[in-house]
Amino acid sequence: MSKKDVLNFNRYFTVNKGPESSFEWGKYDVEIKDTSGETIYQGKGLEFPRTWSEQAKKVVASKFFYRGDSEKQSEKSLRDLVYRVSDQMAEQGIKQGLFSPAEAKFFRDELAYIEFAQMHSFNSPVWFNVGLYDKYKIREGKKRGPSSHWAIDDRGRITNRIDAYQRPQASACFIQSIGDDMESILSHARKEGMLFKFGSGTGTNFSSLRGTNEPLSGGGVASGMTSFMRIYDIIAGRIRSGGKTRRAAKMVICDVDHPDLYRFIHWKVSEEKKALWLSVIPEWAPKGRGDLDSEAYKTVDGQNGNNSVRVNDEFMNAAIKGEEWALNFRTAGRFKEEREIPLTKYRDDRYLPDKRFIKKLTTKKKIVNAGEALENIARAATVIGDPALQYHTTINRWNTCPNSGEIEASNPCSEYMFLDDTACNLASLNLMRFSDPNKIINVDSFERAVKLSITAQEIEVDYASYPSKKIAENSHLFRPLGLGYTNVGALLMSRGIVYDSDEGRAIAASITSLMSALAYKTSAELAGKLGPFKEFEKNREPMLKILKMHHDATKKIKKIREIRGLSELQSKADKTWREAISLGEKYGFRNSQVTLLAPTGTIGFMLDV
Repeated sequence: MSKKDVLNFNRYFTVNKGPESSFEWGKYDVEIKDTSGETIYQGKGLEFPRTWSEQAKKVVASKFFYRGDSEKQSEKSLRDLVYRVSDQMAEQGIKQGLFSPAEAKFFRDELAYIEFAQMHSFNSPVWFNVGLYDKYKIREGKKRGPSSHWAIDDRGRITNRIDAYQRPQASACFIQSIGDDMESILSHARKEGMLFKFGSGTGTNFSSLRGTNEPLSGGGVASGMTSFMRIYDIIAGRIRSGGKTRRAAKMVICDVDHPDLYRFIHWKVSEEKKALWLSVIPEWAPKGRGDLDSEAYKTVDGQNGNNSVRVNDEFMNAAIKGEEWALNFRTAGRFKEEREIPLTKYRDDRYLPDKRFIKKLTTKKKIVNAGEALENIARAATVIGDPALQYHTTINRWNTCPNSGEIEASNPCSEYMFLDDTACNLASLNLMRFSDPNKIINVDSFERAVKLSITAQEIEVDYASYPSKKIAENSHLFRPLGLGYTNVGALLMSRGIVYDSDEGRAIAASITSLMSALAYKTSAELAGKLGPFKEFEKNREPMLKILKMHHDATKKIKKIREIRGLSELQSKADKTWREAISLGEKYGFRNSQVTLLAPTGTIGFMLDV
């Protein structure tokens, strides 16, 4: 197989037809009203395939159709939206050396087809941002000088001398680091705000920040990690995602050995109590007093983030045994000798006391009981759902790039786990559109859709821009992608299979395995054409090991002969993993990661999940 033939792009869905011709189109008036009956969106004569539901039309028209200054500039048809994106993807594919002009035409048509057919959708920032510069001449602003975003130029250099619409933000998921200094703390707020502006979410492990009352280099004591979380929470609550109605999304993580652990655990519980009391208000007060947009909830902290505690195996084993656990001060290194401090001298915020949980206090750490800490986490989560747990040891056991660093954090919904200061663009496949009564899913069309999506997502990496220089650099060093699927519940129900069953798990596991294998195989093919991601050789051995772990796990999926098509699906997954590993050994991989399972929110409606 020569390098130029490795991708082998041709027509599959659009043989002898255009991408639109398989669908009957109609024009519709779309209106959305709020709970009071007031119209908040209205669109006249909007064009969609007749198979699309009323809900899908409303969501796509209100969230993704570009609304310009004039009727002529505004998008009025799904064709406008889909071609705005697929045209740009094809053009960028030519520029990046992936396609010939003829291949680009095939790719553009095939990609448009799976969007019209509700087989596939990119993450929201793609629909928000891609193509606005080229099609509608949208610019970042009249200002001259550096942009708010960074991208790679034609010479392979990272630059912010760009326009953030010409090089759009296409990733939905970001993981950002933060340093324990004021410059980093304040610049972090700006980076989060810019991510929210362009429709993305971000996650950060804040455990590098010192705890409450730890010493400052200039004298005095620190206000603590949670005090800055309150600032970031307010920013997230005020900046709508992509300028639309959805709230910004953020993940807030605290390591289980941080000195402010108990403050973090009880933060949202305490704020929820405030909100409930504020909701008990007189009849003359405004309506909606119990919902998240009410005045009561706007006046309390922590409502705009998902909180998680990062635990490791050592902590979990200590919790099971009821052993002591150390919460380590971030400034412990300042003290050459560790000395015990009487608890009577321990200063703490009277509204969030953790003093009663401390068994021993020294100049370097607090000693608590691990079992009691886990109990507090569980009770807080019972009340409000936060904090959740992230299993640091297990996550890093499956890290494809351990020689480049540990995975410390995730994106807001925790489907994207990777190194700090990285980004991931997502896409989802609608399993019901691949449903086959004899085969569970049509493997051939599924394989084609995976290949189209991974190729398009790979194009986005170099085409897109990023909110910091570091994220832009890492995006080009690692090139992580996130293809997933949705609607597995409907697929199982359509066959009368219980979701929580051995049969359901076997089907879901087999589909997941096949999707991942096909995605890695495509990534290896892309590497055969363009070369592997730059950090691949540094991580060659562990990455290939991880793929073999996936292959081994595939062999352990339960085989159930009574389910028609399951054996064929599992055999295909097994065969594809062998092909992916073989190609990876030969070419490497273009991407450090390729799949994840995202909770499809807005695009779930677009796909009629």
